[in-house]
Amino acid sequence: MTLFINGNNLNNPYWGVSRVAFELIRSLDELFTDPKKLEPFGDIVLLGRDIDCPLKDLSVIKYEHIRAPNMYLWENVAVLWRTKGHPIVGFQNRNPAFKRNCATMIHGLQILTQPSSYSRRAILEGKYLIPLIGKVHKTILTVSGYSADEIVKYSIAKRHKIRVVPNGIDHRERRDEGIGRAESSANLTPGRYIVAQASIKPHKNIATLMAAFRDPSLSNLKLVLFGGDNRESFSEMGIDVPENVTFVGMIGDNELRNLLINALCLVFPSLTEGFGLPPLEAMALGTPTIVSDRGAIPEVCGDASIIVDALDVQAWTRAINTLSCDEDLRAHYIKAGYARSALFTWRAAAHQLYDVILERHT
Repeated sequence: MTLFINGNNLNNPYWGVSRVAFELIRSLDELFTDPKKLEPFGDIVLLGRDIDCPLKDLSVIKYEHIRAPNMYLWENVAVLWRTKGHPIVGFQNRNPAFKRNCATMIHGLQILTQPSSYSRRAILEGKYLIPLIGKVHKTILTVSGYSADEIVKYSIAKRHKIRVVPNGIDHRERRDEGIGRAESSANLTPGRYIVAQASIKPHKNIATLMAAFRDPSLSNLKLVLFGGDNRESFSEMGIDVPENVTFVGMIGDNELRNLLINALCLVFPSLTEGFGLPPLEAMALGTPTIVSDRGAIPEVCGDASIIVDALDVQAWTRAINTLSCDEDLRAHYIKAGYARSALFTWRAAAHQLYDVILERHT
């Protein structure tokens, strides 16, 4: 028997579900260097649309390029035919739609619960493809208990089909360059700024942070936003951007690391998340976190974060002010964050995934 891995859309190893796919495939490759782990499968084959393998230096997993005119024919005709009689694992919310012997990772249902954050095409896929996958595929993988509950709540899949495989945070794929300004040129004082993602997607809830930073009590602190959206993006959405908000653009991982290490804290106000990597990534660097009480965020962060009502502007203001004035409290959350983040590794995720495949697909 051959275990196939769906390598569709392995086009960005640094963001979102693509990063999860890259890291899990690399970790599985290391796991399968143990002959006893490999024995039940024989071969492990990564199927991709690119001529060259997007992941370099795989030692056990073989790469196979498959041609097709477009993504849908590639997945639902070419891959379906190639994997006939064998299981396939997919990490990016997709797999051949009508193949039963699939383990397919659905990261969350924001596309259904927060449609205003997504394109029309993505919404249509979420409305029709995800429920089909949930009913047809043998195993539905997801990243948190919250996401598992959502999948059941929205009748995507029955509970007995769902297995939770949390993300890791010890990424090996690193973006060394970005297009943003260097931290030194952003005129930031260590310990006197707060970091958050720059996103105009409504479910990321950055408008609430903007409102909090209009409070005079936070005038001596800066909110630093990293990511693709900028001041003009927010203004076009009708969101008033305070003067003490700074945008540093798309920055490399090394620069983001420096930004986080020198920050007072990271804030994560999302209205929903299937998992939520940024708080754990900050914790691993010794940066305290203030997070919302929505989605999987409290489950993932546990008692290692200050948790506040996502839409309570005053609660965000109070939490930031309290952390900025209480060094003992900050030290407590730094220590708790180190301990919490250490629980989430890609090696552990790969071992959990292996157990699921062994249980349900051999």
